[in-house]
Amino acid sequence: MTVNFESALQDGDAEGVITGLAPLAESERRRLAPQAAQWLKELKANAISRATKPWPYRLDSQTLLRAARAMVVGTASLSELRKLGNWSTPDEDVALRVMADRRPDWLAEWAAFVLENETTSWHTPFLLVKRLITEGLLPRPATSWYPLSMIYGLQRRDRELYQALKADRGLLEDEVWRLFEVEGGGDTSLAAHDKYSADRNSWSWALLQLSGEGLLSRDRLLDASLAALQRDFAPFRAGWFSRFHESLQPTQAERLARKERYLGLVASAVPATASFAVKALRQAGPLSLEDVGQLAPALASSATGVVRDAVRLLPSSVRSAELAAEHLPHRSADIQSALLGLVEKHASQPSVRERLERARASVAPSLAARVATLLSLDAMVARTSQVRAEERAAPPPRRESSTSVPGPIDGIADLVELLAALLEEIQDPHDIERALDGVSRLCERTPDVVRRLEPIVKRAGKLLGDRAPARFDGHSPRSDIAGLIIAWATGTPPAAAETPHPLPRWLTGRSARPDPHQKSVLAFLSGRVREVAARAARGEAAPLLSLPTGRGGALEVDEFEARQRRLANAGRRPDPFDAIQARLRADGSDEGERYRFVYGATGEKHISFQLRVEPAMKVEPELTDVPALFYAAVDPAGPDYGGVAASGSTGLAEAIRWVGTVWPSNREPYYAKGALELGGNIDWWAARWELRCFLEPMLIPNEPLGEMATLLLSLGLGAKESGERGLATDVTIAAVAEGRLDVEKAGKTIGGLYNSKLLKGSRLATSLGDASRISQTHAESVSDLIEIALSGLYGPPPSDLHAPLALLNELSAARGHGVKRPTAKAYLTGIEGSGKTAALAKQLLAR
Repeated sequence: MTVNFESALQDGDAEGVITGLAPLAESERRRLAPQAAQWLKELKANAISRATKPWPYRLDSQTLLRAARAMVVGTASLSELRKLGNWSTPDEDVALRVMADRRPDWLAEWAAFVLENETTSWHTPFLLVKRLITEGLLPRPATSWYPLSMIYGLQRRDRELYQALKADRGLLEDEVWRLFEVEGGGDTSLAAHDKYSADRNSWSWALLQLSGEGLLSRDRLLDASLAALQRDFAPFRAGWFSRFHESLQPTQAERLARKERYLGLVASAVPATASFAVKALRQAGPLSLEDVGQLAPALASSATGVVRDAVRLLPSSVRSAELAAEHLPHRSADIQSALLGLVEKHASQPSVRERLERARASVAPSLAARVATLLSLDAMVARTSQVRAEERAAPPPRRESSTSVPGPIDGIADLVELLAALLEEIQDPHDIERALDGVSRLCERTPDVVRRLEPIVKRAGKLLGDRAPARFDGHSPRSDIAGLIIAWATGTPPAAAETPHPLPRWLTGRSARPDPHQKSVLAFLSGRVREVAARAARGEAAPLLSLPTGRGGALEVDEFEARQRRLANAGRRPDPFDAIQARLRADGSDEGERYRFVYGATGEKHISFQLRVEPAMKVEPELTDVPALFYAAVDPAGPDYGGVAASGSTGLAEAIRWVGTVWPSNREPYYAKGALELGGNIDWWAARWELRCFLEPMLIPNEPLGEMATLLLSLGLGAKESGERGLATDVTIAAVAEGRLDVEKAGKTIGGLYNSKLLKGSRLATSLGDASRISQTHAESVSDLIEIALSGLYGPPPSDLHAPLALLNELSAARGHGVKRPTAKAYLTGIEGSGKTAALAKQLLAR
């Protein structure tokens, strides 16, 4: 019986489609493919626009899509299915029946594509692929996304994960063990799953239960978890495997049998893994003298806890003392003290004494007398002959910055090369400006130029087709560059700018608000690209006014005025957005004088950081009112300019960097936005790697550090994420050396944030300690800053106050005097007790 496929599709008759396709040869199927693809695209377009347009069919979308997907997967080629994406993927039953009839030779490739492109925490094709495997249509895919898709793929509301695994014993023989071989990423990992799952629905609990029932080998689980830790997974994801290993509660005999594997993990680049290994070795029993050397990586660790555990584990021996002496340089005073405990018992040995002598110059001032005694030197001589602070410790590497920038592009070949690079990655916002200026000046559309553009036009089209943000609407600089290339190469000008539209209804909690990117500083920058793209499509070349002459978007006034004269002499008027941008860069604006910033932190257990602008804006700024857009963005509900990635709302580093060049004479509202975002994520609740970019303009040698810059810098010094903290440390180093850091202002800011419990003393001590080792000037500035911060504290001492006090104690010892500020002394005097903080306060007061 011949099936009328058009009627079957319109009737949502998936059964009719499947039975109709079953007897067809491959050539007959392929002739039906265009009809099927076109129907699916039509359904997709109408489904996406349902928020603003009525549904034009009598049947519901799921019924129609089920039939359409059956038709598409039964007729399309592999390349066609890839282009159609996840809208073409059918449910398990349809896929099984269609593929059983069709049996294409590309089925394994299709399964791998579906796994790699459709695995998320809310949807996974695991059960679909597993059904194909079970029915013998497909071997187990080699891609890591197959086991990763299982992480969420077994979830059902009516049963626990443990029950799902127990019901399919085949999973316990293969798929479960592959989970220990793959890392995952984003929210698709064992660590992410279990972090947000109830205990009884976690993978850890399920595997423990199955092991207790003898359905999974306990020994193999112990070994597999250790093997996973050797794969250099990221710290967050590696942590699941060490926690799971410990949840098995290994016996001493089991740990002893795995001693060599624990010793191998001591050298892990992940501090938590190294700490786990050292603790496991302690529980395995005494360490043999032959194994002492393998603990060297633990002694070199940057994590204080790892070093302490390693010191406790080392047996009293000459080799242990040699290792301890070797690792004395460039460590904190408390770590050096613990290492000296190992050295003291064997200091008379020539090999230990030789190493201790080499390390003596790097020992903390407070320990100099102790080392001098071990070396049989006069303590006073050791103190007075001690090298200066800048010679005691190698300074940490620092980022350098300058005010100069590369000049304009002067040829088509160089311009095409730059545009191609920007499609892949944007590191320097000045490259966007050079590309924009180059297209504006060189946008002739001769056959030779169009031919040169062909390769990057294809890449630009692919970028915009891969679920990337739309061009020219304030979401992505790379999408804007892609749109610019296409407009120039094809001669097709960009469509007129759309009015702000509501966010899609599926974006929870934001459906009533307009898209915050469409009236933002980044949207203004997109408007600049749109202007050039429109002229480039016409082949109408003209110079730009706004190309920066210095780092950070700076534009020399003389050059700006010269460009204006050249443009006027050529009988041209500047593009409107270009003129606004040029004037902001050259002349600035006094808009900032109308506003002030108010910030603070509240809460006890969970600290919340708030920052607002006063007076509050009552009217939404226009896209051309760029200064007002900057201040409006400080409101969490205001226009954003962090960009949006293809997979959802997340910041783009290139967007933040580019926005930072718009108003170089007043980056205070830009820094305020950075402080608002970083302060709200100070403990790294979300992996917002882009936030560190807000700190980068502070490395420009002539960049002023006002109130908001100082606030952002203070937050960065206390941030949990090492990249943010490291960049803030580099800024501090540069600003002190260049005389740009107001130590009084920074100390008061840090003191207030620390007193509100937003910042942690241990992090501040680490970053400020690194800065203090650069020179005597840096040491004095950090010492003063800590004293100023202490002067602003009140109430009970913070629990980790001992960390900044220990740093201040070392700096004071090196300078040969105690605390100078009476207000800081008064605070230290009020610290009572016998703990570490009280002991350090007494030492400081006694100097």
